[in-house]
Amino acid sequence: MAGIIILDPETVNQIAAGEVIERPASVIKELVENSIDASAEKIDIEVKEGGLSFIRIVDNGTGMSRQDTLLALERHATSKIKRAEDLQRIQTLGFRGEALSSIAAVSRMRLRTRLEGELSATEIKVVGGEVSGLSEKGCPVGTEVQVEDLFFNTPARRKFLKKPSLETGRITDLVNRMALSYPTISFSLAIDGRQVLKTRGSGDLLEIIAQVYGREKARQFIPVDFTQNSLKINGYTGKPSLCRSNRGQQTFFINNRYIKSIVISRALEEAYGTLLLKNFYPSAVLFITVEPDKVDVNVHPGKAEVRFADEKEIHSLIFESIKDSLKKHTLIPEVSLSKKTKEKNYKQVSFFLEGVNTTNQESSCKPYHKVSMIEDMDKIPSEKRITNTANTCNHESAHEQIRSQNHDSSVTRDEKAVLLFEGRKVDNHEIIGEQLIQEIKVLGQFLGTYILVQREQDLLLVDQHAAHERILYEKLKGQFQREIRVQEVIPRVLELEAGTETMSEEIRDFCRELNFEVDIFGSGSLVLRGVPNFIKDIYSLSFVEDLISSFLSGGNNQEKAKEESIIMMACKAACKANMKMTIEGMKALVEDLFKTELPYTCPHGRPTMIVLTQDELEKNFKRRL
Repeated sequence: MAGIIILDPETVNQIAAGEVIERPASVIKELVENSIDASAEKIDIEVKEGGLSFIRIVDNGTGMSRQDTLLALERHATSKIKRAEDLQRIQTLGFRGEALSSIAAVSRMRLRTRLEGELSATEIKVVGGEVSGLSEKGCPVGTEVQVEDLFFNTPARRKFLKKPSLETGRITDLVNRMALSYPTISFSLAIDGRQVLKTRGSGDLLEIIAQVYGREKARQFIPVDFTQNSLKINGYTGKPSLCRSNRGQQTFFINNRYIKSIVISRALEEAYGTLLLKNFYPSAVLFITVEPDKVDVNVHPGKAEVRFADEKEIHSLIFESIKDSLKKHTLIPEVSLSKKTKEKNYKQVSFFLEGVNTTNQESSCKPYHKVSMIEDMDKIPSEKRITNTANTCNHESAHEQIRSQNHDSSVTRDEKAVLLFEGRKVDNHEIIGEQLIQEIKVLGQFLGTYILVQREQDLLLVDQHAAHERILYEKLKGQFQREIRVQEVIPRVLELEAGTETMSEEIRDFCRELNFEVDIFGSGSLVLRGVPNFIKDIYSLSFVEDLISSFLSGGNNQEKAKEESIIMMACKAACKANMKMTIEGMKALVEDLFKTELPYTCPHGRPTMIVLTQDELEKNFKRRL
């Protein structure tokens, strides 16, 4: 084994540079953060060939004196902290004092800076960590740093960098996030002579979002403003229609420092819950303000990750703030007619309209509250099946069924439209207000799947399956908070898969939590004796097997398994596509949808409705230019 030696300064500097400067984007991050800490109001960034050949950053911050300029190139030199205790209450973006010395160690760097009140600026040139020139120059107050031939003396590091186009992408993403972080600072970014970003520094965060993500996307962001104890969160979060298949549009700042945090991401996504499709993620630009001593920013060399003193408190803050914002805003996605769509010739379609005799229509037209789908019919005992006594119906027969259900032949028109659930009339406090009822007018049904609704000046297209699924999901979630009736069925035996026999008691208890009457039946078997009355018409043995599968795949997270089971029940019990309905049934469904907490998506995250606005229609009919 070789003896221990003290490394020479050049090697030490290159090791330090490797810890701080990973790629061209790291150089820009460190230098821009220094500009921000210097109270700059304007920061101009210029890059060539992905930052490998040329980087220049100019700011109008406070600048440095000649003496400070020389000291800034020394390792561990900083103006940000004075003692170890200060590390616990960092209020600036940078503090290590290694940025300039690390950059200078692996490039040809020129630094020019001037303090207000001084007649000239100090210019210093450094090549590979060695000062090659020191002089006075004329320049405005502020600092200019120019970096050329990055990693010229560390070819191994340069070899493992990506091609210039990919490094340029990293730089663009970094500067975009910094511009979002500081809306009051004017940022400009030029790539190979072409300006790709220019912000005004107006302080309007939504304006920056529009510049970074595009104006159409910016229209789909909603504001967030929430305070809990000493914690505060503000910014914008995207509507569900803005979700993506990755977390690329999730931008978080802790005390204005861009960070990555799985704690914040999970809280954000949990707040959306069933508003999102599976494996899709919301977009957000969120600022979290915490006491400096409650967050550790030193767990990552580039300070990109942080550790919170109380992760549960942060999680709660994010979750509650996002839930609160989503509840306050309409999340119905708007649609616009493309040029191709506008030029298409449409065939005339017929709807179930009020006052039109539909007796001759070939349909299975049933009131909304009587719609039920039966899977594996041959497996369901004949005495438990629902018999459909008529394949056709009209409004009069629908009215008669509603009267018989309510035991009142003198019910009003609005009462007829009220949704019946489990054969009971909805309580009075659940009925939609008179004003909302007047705003909604069901126009008809399209393709046996979509309900056309006029609401004030908008045309809503409601997916009847997704809407019914949302209604059932929220009703089932509410019902599981209290005891519900169980429908007895002919006992059926379920054989457990090999290896799961030892979990028979846990499986039984899980099924009982979901109101399935299940008992242990010998070794490795269960017997099903009853099902919740809200699915008595659609249950099958495979249905219960799916519940057991959810339990087994849930592992330690049984709350998630239970949630997935409720979603599955709601989906299977909901009316399906190509099922024609009466006006009364459609009106009842739409009204009940608007009574749910989150009427915008089904539990799987698919939209329940989209809106076509009057403005969009008038533009396409050339009524408005």
